[in-house]
Amino acid sequence: MCDGSRNRRLVAGAAGVFDIKQWRRSSRTARQRVRAPGGVPLLSRRVRHGRPHWLLGRILVAVALPVIAYVVRADDLPAWITLAAGSITWFAATAHLVLAPKLPR
Repeated sequence: MCDGSRNRRLVAGAAGVFDIKQWRRSSRTARQRVRAPGGVPLLSRRVRHGRPHWLLGRILVAVALPVIAYVVRADDLPAWITLAAGSITWFAATAHLVLAPKLPR
């Protein structure tokens, strides 16, 4: 069944896994990463050095498709709402393809 030596090994192993100093260091570096500067300026650099015309084209397609669906058939509410949700998802999933790679710090 379960002997005492196995329990001691499990307790000793669990104590070794949870090191409070290491946890404090890792949480401190995680906080530093969150507070790192460069959110909006980094994005504008990535757009400027990437393919801004392709990005503009993707934005226009993502906006135009649901608008055209609404104009053509405004009484069909689920169709243009579904197209709007799909185009937002498509843009969010593919917009990074036309941005420049992240620049090293």
